[in-house]
Amino acid sequence: MPTLAPPSSSATLLLIDQGDSGLRRQVEKLCAHTGYRLLTEADLSEEARPRMALVRGGGTGVLRRLRITYPFLPVILLVGGDHPTHLVPTDSSVTVLSLPVRQLQLRVAVEMTLEASPPPEPRAVPQGLMIQAGERKLDSRAIRFVQASHVLVEGHLPGGETVVWRSTLTALEEVLPPQTFLRPHRSFLVNLSWVDAWSPERIKIGTSTIPVSRGRREEVESRLRNSFLHFG
Repeated sequence: MPTLAPPSSSATLLLIDQGDSGLRRQVEKLCAHTGYRLLTEADLSEEARPRMALVRGGGTGVLRRLRITYPFLPVILLVGGDHPTHLVPTDSSVTVLSLPVRQLQLRVAVEMTLEASPPPEPRAVPQGLMIQAGERKLDSRAIRFVQASHVLVEGHLPGGETVVWRSTLTALEEVLPPQTFLRPHRSFLVNLSWVDAWSPERIKIGTSTIPVSRGRREEVESRLRNSFLHFG
């Protein structure tokens, strides 16, 4: 039987279970036996400093969004047997476990990950900027992508909502946070935290497809190459 390191009661585990109640019960049981603190996605705040994350794999951009706030956070990605192999990450900070997973196997993986990853130094968390949009102020983190259309610039928000600026895309790009926004095409800006999938030719955000200009592919690949959301 593997020898487990003494649990560190100060460690906080972030769980993103995507509705998998069985996985949540397993992680809750693990925390009860080790003294780890459990943080769920609903409790996540800018002040939170988890030591690692356990993420239920799926077809969303959850890992990409996690990487925006915690770029070096070690992750255990738990995937089902039907998970497409091309969506399995090659990022060295991600450990992949196949579901179903035994309780001991999960604990060993958590202990080994924590032992190999010392607590990070405190760092500034990327903040959203309040952008004026007509008569309202909008947090830039809510902008999924922006599209230029003639003399207008249209911002796409969650739930299908849109906002419009009488501006140029270049002017808006200058005020949006560069660490979270990327311009893959002369007519588009995308928020990296909302990317669901990408290839050198296109980026998927929800049901929308954003083209990638040939001259901008190198930058797109540089910013997104560690994402497991690549598709052909």
